[in-house]
Amino acid sequence: MHLLEFAHATAFRWTLAVAGAFVMCTLLLFGFVYWQTAAYMTSTIDDVLTNELRLVAADTPEQLLAEIDERLRHDPRRIRVAGLFGADAHRIAGNLESLPSGLVPDLPTNAAVVRIDIHGREMQNVRLAEHPLSNGEVLVIGRGIDELSEIADIVRRALALGLLPAFGLAVGVGLVLSSRANARLSEINRRIQRIVAGDLRERLPTRGRNNPFDQLAASINRVLATLKL
Repeated sequence: MHLLEFAHATAFRWTLAVAGAFVMCTLLLFGFVYWQTAAYMTSTIDDVLTNELRLVAADTPEQLLAEIDERLRHDPRRIRVAGLFGADAHRIAGNLESLPSGLVPDLPTNAAVVRIDIHGREMQNVRLAEHPLSNGEVLVIGRGIDELSEIADIVRRALALGLLPAFGLAVGVGLVLSSRANARLSEINRRIQRIVAGDLRERLPTRGRNNPFDQLAASINRVLATLKL
């Protein structure tokens, strides 16, 4: 009976191991999907910001103000930010309350800014790029990155919905595999009990697969074959 108890304990551990492996694979898969999507969207935003910054910076001062106003006017989702700041960092135009510190020219980066418009003041997480102009002014163009947070929420919801069936499938597969092993061990245990009871003509079953069960059974069978009744 110790053999069966060991088998059940081993089967339980294997079931948990299989379930854990399924859960880890699911977590890694969703994490990879989010990372790839976020990286692609960030790269796309950076390309758009860099191109817009280069085009707008090439305008005359009058065209520059008109471009900023036009950019912000056609923004129903309120995801665009732009600003023109003087050499002393005072705001000349745009919907940015102040010039964020620590920006590297022409290198988009994440920043938390204060957006000001007809709706008032609000904090907004954006992808931002600045470009110093020849007259000492600084042009800043950015775009909200709330989409990345929304993607993260979608991934988390999908993960929550996917983990339960994945865990159930893992447990089911583990139980099927362990039940097959338990059935084999139970059969071996029954035959061993007959041999212990004195039936030396009994032999352990083999399936010709050269797995550890077959190797053990073949070894015991050879020992039994050498015994003299």
